[in-house]
Amino acid sequence: MWPDWLVLLIRDIKNYFNWFRIHQWMGIPLDLILRFFVLGLVYWIARRKASLKTALLISLAILLGKEVFDTFTVRSWSRIHWPGFLDFEDVMSGVLGMAVAEVIHRVSTLLGPQEEIDEGGAEAVGD
Repeated sequence: MWPDWLVLLIRDIKNYFNWFRIHQWMGIPLDLILRFFVLGLVYWIARRKASLKTALLISLAILLGKEVFDTFTVRSWSRIHWPGFLDFEDVMSGVLGMAVAEVIHRVSTLLGPQEEIDEGGAEAVGD
């Protein structure tokens, strides 16, 4: 049904993602930490280059695309992984990363470089 190279590629990708799910740091699965930082970084970069709506769409497409990948890449259609609490946890870690990135973006915009104003009130015109 599917080409062998595609099946092997998908298995390799799933094994790579599974490594982050089974390993933990301070009791927190690495995939939650990775998702938080990666989606936060993607959102922050997109937000600097594009509008809020575009940055949200890009980040959410990546986040939900990964969840769809996890749900439907199974060996048998009878063993589809239906979303549950752990998937909600995955999505929330990504959304929190995006929220933190938005806060950082807004704070950096407010505290960004300020234009210096001449104390005399006017600039000197040609000497």
